[in-house]
Amino acid sequence: MKKYMLLFLSFVLLSFVSLSFADDLDLAFEDDTDLANWSHHDEGNVFTVEAWDATGGVDGTGGLHFTDGGYTILAKRPVTATMGTSYSLTIDINVDAWGTGDLELSVQGLSTTDPMVVVTTDSTYHSYTLTGQADLSTSGYIRIYSTGSATPPSVYIDNVIFDDNVQTLFFSEYQEGSSNHKGLEIYNPTDAAVSLADYQIFQTSNGSDTTKWEFFHNFPEGASIDPGDVWVIVTDQADTVLQNVADEILGFPSVVHHNGDDARAIAKVVGTDTTLLDVIGVTGPDPGSGWDVAGVENATANHTLVRKAAVMTGNSIWASAAGTNADDSEWIVFDQNTWDYLGSHPHEFGDGSIMVTLQLNTSTNLDTINADNGFVQVRGELAGDSLRGGKQITWGSDSDLGMESVGGDYWEVTFQMETDDTLKYKFWTGFNGTNGTMPDGGWEGGITNETGSGDTRVFISGVSDTVVQVQYYNPNDGNEPVEQYAAPFETKADSVAIYFRVSMAGEIEAAQFNPDINGPVAARGDSTSEVGGLHWGENRVVLTRETGSQFDGSFYSGVGYFAKSAITEGESQGYKFVFGDDAVTWEGIDNRSFNYPMGLKDSTIQWNYFNNKKPTGKETLTSVVTWRVSTEALEAIGLFDRGVGDFIEVRGPNGWDAGDGVQLVFNPLLQEWTSTNEEFTNQEGAEIAYKYFIGWDSSRIDMASPNYIPNLDIGQGWEEPAPTGGGNRVHVFENAAEQTVSGDFGFDRQFFNGVPANAVSDHDITVTFNVDMTQATESENNTNTLFRPGVDTVWVQWDGELTAWSQGTGMWDADARFLELTDGDGDMVYSGTFTLAVSETFPGIWYQLGYRIAYSTDAEAVVNGTGGAVRGRRYYQYIHPTAVVDGSGQWLDTVWPSDFDLPMVPWTETDLLVEDPPDLTVTAIVDNGELPQKFALEQNYPNPFNPTTTIRYNVANTSDVKLKIYNLMGQEVLTLVDQNHNAGKYEIVWNAKNNLGKKVASGVYYLKFEAGDFVKFRKMTLIR
Repeated sequence: MKKYMLLFLSFVLLSFVSLSFADDLDLAFEDDTDLANWSHHDEGNVFTVEAWDATGGVDGTGGLHFTDGGYTILAKRPVTATMGTSYSLTIDINVDAWGTGDLELSVQGLSTTDPMVVVTTDSTYHSYTLTGQADLSTSGYIRIYSTGSATPPSVYIDNVIFDDNVQTLFFSEYQEGSSNHKGLEIYNPTDAAVSLADYQIFQTSNGSDTTKWEFFHNFPEGASIDPGDVWVIVTDQADTVLQNVADEILGFPSVVHHNGDDARAIAKVVGTDTTLLDVIGVTGPDPGSGWDVAGVENATANHTLVRKAAVMTGNSIWASAAGTNADDSEWIVFDQNTWDYLGSHPHEFGDGSIMVTLQLNTSTNLDTINADNGFVQVRGELAGDSLRGGKQITWGSDSDLGMESVGGDYWEVTFQMETDDTLKYKFWTGFNGTNGTMPDGGWEGGITNETGSGDTRVFISGVSDTVVQVQYYNPNDGNEPVEQYAAPFETKADSVAIYFRVSMAGEIEAAQFNPDINGPVAARGDSTSEVGGLHWGENRVVLTRETGSQFDGSFYSGVGYFAKSAITEGESQGYKFVFGDDAVTWEGIDNRSFNYPMGLKDSTIQWNYFNNKKPTGKETLTSVVTWRVSTEALEAIGLFDRGVGDFIEVRGPNGWDAGDGVQLVFNPLLQEWTSTNEEFTNQEGAEIAYKYFIGWDSSRIDMASPNYIPNLDIGQGWEEPAPTGGGNRVHVFENAAEQTVSGDFGFDRQFFNGVPANAVSDHDITVTFNVDMTQATESENNTNTLFRPGVDTVWVQWDGELTAWSQGTGMWDADARFLELTDGDGDMVYSGTFTLAVSETFPGIWYQLGYRIAYSTDAEAVVNGTGGAVRGRRYYQYIHPTAVVDGSGQWLDTVWPSDFDLPMVPWTETDLLVEDPPDLTVTAIVDNGELPQKFALEQNYPNPFNPTTTIRYNVANTSDVKLKIYNLMGQEVLTLVDQNHNAGKYEIVWNAKNNLGKKVASGVYYLKFEAGDFVKFRKMTLIR
């Protein structure tokens, strides 16, 4: 072949044309001639109706229309192909109406594996290309199929092109070397020369944000590829090894000045007809550094890819070509700057060499190495020749066998080795190539290998590719040599071994844990069986101190065994680390979790710091910490009375169990509960998690006692504080001899559950709940069984809400479901009304509502939200008062409505909406007693304002008054007033928050005043 040197390449930015190439079939459906060929053919009878539509095609031209009243689509058309040759199908599809499930496009019956793609269902035409090789039969079908869409489907097609005996060029090698050592190789698998005049390479740059190809490379005039030969393109800065086999050498910018996130495609272009033959990557969105190939992360960056010899045709579906592992991928991934294979194709890799993969687990490393900070090498020597691919292995830092993290404690490296050779090696670990892990600068200790000689690991290569079983790092801590494949736990046939590991270094430094006094350290979690595994109530997995580990033996490790019969691969398992047995100290974070490994193989979990607390190097200090909390709202709703023996304590600082609490005493002068002389030793900046807890007197559950509280669970005295969205409260430890925890809402004290004294109504309130269930129907937003509108029922259930007991239900789970919601108008917003009732036992109801949404399925209910102690675990909404006015006591008087419509909340699987509570101090409607002569709305003052402004208005006679605020888009921001007023002059303060209690942005807002037929607008400006 002729070699071409190009010093520059001109790019033309074009739109990717509709896919079509005229040969065996070229159907534009300008009439109904081809309609009769579309049916279910050899498959069972279904109800799909095929029809021609004169305007149903692309750009309003003719097309075919498929509909089905039975929620299933099946439409097929016969095609033929020449045995042993390649074929391609291109088609435009518009899914006009769809519900759930996948719509599949495939070519059926021609190939051993049918090429298939899932069609996009967004009411827009999309173009699809399928390619394959007719190695099974000469007769097959174009097939459009789905098992069901939950709603009657509507599908249009246009521009069907089926091309038999395609001259199918494809990429056979991809070089993404260091610097500009980059190149592409294209292979001609046919028995005839192929002119490149009708071919282009399509390109994107930097992970294009568009789905269209951006740049197009034309081959030199007269270029062609002989049968079984290749065409090689490299940069003009590539190594001479690459340039010596190149057919094109290109200066910047060019088709081979690619990085890992630049897609490439080979296309045949004849006039306006284009067929994609092969792709590397996809157009938009940006993949980051690169695309994964054969299970190797970011393999298109800093690697060499070589097409397997068995591949005889291109693949326009990148996910199919890339695969998920070495077996199902069309590509073999080599290290960067592997140049042995460029210039010819195919390669059987049977020429006296094999591919070897070494796997290492570092859970036994005594240092703080992990997947994010680790540097791991294989160092050693070969008995025979050097490694293939220009690699070398040495006992020094210049060894080329650097291992890559494949997640958690696991590391891998793959390299090419001669057959019947012996590799002696050890694993070296560090934080870079020179800073090794303790105790011996990264080096392993002695190893007992299968040869019985030396103290290294040994691998003897055979005649086939080999993945060596996982080996565990052996720190050189002076102990006896270990067997090469020894694991830190026993393997059991009926169980999965999970190895846990935690560092207590942060707790030790902060004087919160002493290895000589505290313990044992253990893992607790969701129970899967009566014995073994984890349990939240007992230490089944006890961890042993690694005395030689980093930070003076701060690491603890141990194994849990989980019965295979009780678990499922991929299933999530929740857990936490604890220390102590009777008096248990828990991690104050949300539950940790891991997924049971595929194949239920034994596995390890990468280590963490206890409580995620890293050592800081700070000194500890001792300080008196004071807690102050008001229980007035709790008393007002009938759930607390210190006169009968109820008390309050703080749990968390000393532990979360009974007996761990900081005891509070009641201060009658301040009407609050206060701690006294509670000393704590910790570091400045340390976070102390806590919650208040009610200690109810035992008479509260004695049905014969006048103090009895119906429905009460005496062990559920936890607050679920509104200011944290139900999560733990946190005090940041200060460098001071004395310190007091911060109060709620700007006060100098806190309120139990975050509810002030004036946030309680003494009368019934009818509340309407509103939830938009749309996201519950969407697989991208819901990993559970999807919600079925019109089939499943929707319920509101309390979640840790103390109000539940006063309303006759439980606080948790199914016992807490109290209201069914319905969707009367089909807009996916489900609503329901519930009256929160007061009684003699429960004389008040507070403004806070903590709940979750449950919906039914055929199997079980799905409940959104999460457990743990994090914000967003449940919805928090509030009943808003109609007025807050000056009262005679310590608190302002709050006027509560009889009915309240909660703002609509969206259904989300997690991170549920938490409203800010209404301001109970500044949004008061004040009637000054004067009688005006006419209706009026005065200009707010001040204006502009920040953070509040006063609004004054006159009501000439008794009227229904509405005062609302809108943004510049005309969208309602807040309803300030919606009630009947007597004649008078009024004023109200707006605190620049919306209906959800959220602060609004700076800008212009409109105030609308309505009273009877009177309407008036004012413009306000908020400047933050």
